[in-house]
Amino acid sequence: MNTLTKTVTATVLIFATFIPAYAAVAPGIVTDIQAAVGPSNTIDIGVEGDTVTLTGYVADFETMRELERVAKTNGANNVIINVIRPKESGD
Repeated sequence: MNTLTKTVTATVLIFATFIPAYAAVAPGIVTDIQAAVGPSNTIDIGVEGDTVTLTGYVADFETMRELERVAKTNGANNVIINVIRPKESGD
């Protein structure tokens, strides 16, 4: 193996080591979460790296868990459930 090949191989290996974990987050993660939200829920979705933040109101606990499941299925390593609670009749 010549010197140039060794240098290129080493550079690629070093670069591959530093690829961030969030590279695995699916590009359609927001669309998939929006599809799971449903009409009776109001959710804001934030994606930063491999972290998804869900903020808003849901009809019930099961919906909240489903949104978390969809986010994780799409590659999110961290799901922050922020101020999500059962939506009250007056909301």
